[in-house]
Amino acid sequence: MNKERDNIESVFDNIKLVWKCTHYHTALEHPNCWDKYVAKFGGRAVFFDIESSSLVGNFGLCLAWSLKPLDVDLVTHTVMTTEECHNPDIMDKRVVGELVDELKKYNLIITYYGTGHDFPFTRTRALAWGFEYPIYGQIRHFDVYYIARSKLSLHSKRLDVVADLLGIRGKTPLNFRIWQRALAGDVKSLSYVEDHNIKDVIILEKVYKKMLPFMAGTRKSI
Repeated sequence: MNKERDNIESVFDNIKLVWKCTHYHTALEHPNCWDKYVAKFGGRAVFFDIESSSLVGNFGLCLAWSLKPLDVDLVTHTVMTTEECHNPDIMDKRVVGELVDELKKYNLIITYYGTGHDFPFTRTRALAWGFEYPIYGQIRHFDVYYIARSKLSLHSKRLDVVADLLGIRGKTPLNFRIWQRALAGDVKSLSYVEDHNIKDVIILEKVYKKMLPFMAGTRKSI
């Protein structure tokens, strides 16, 4: 737990460089505001990723999701079942409902392009099912994608490309046929999607730690 706390503190050290409170003062100018900010958002940090059947939430389903707490050798995850894939009345309802409950356990969520996909998609699915998605400002968000985009010169900013540059292995291929078969309820394909998703959050944590020295702060919320 000490290592986890140290890493969370390093995140907030970077945020502190550009942070301003609601009074538009820096952490040094208004230390009491900074202390309140850290007390609220300086708790548990987690890496988050989803697998979806589409890029848009009103057409697609959330096939799987994974959450890996910072420096904890455990991944919380789930995937749609064959029955859910075949039942239009339930589909991804359980998957999305469980995700909403899990997200609320964390103060800081770290993603790779979660700004553009994971959060808008799951927010859309949650609203479609009537779940109360975390509101703006409730959970802080750090998106590693934007660090890679601004700090690295690559032919592609996909996570697998960044991971390969940093010598991080283990990411499995994304094959659209497998995702199609998974959506149709094929057990083997669903298992592949779930394994792919779990590996993504493990790899994301490694990428995040490699990129940490180049990160400035962020005031983003999910």
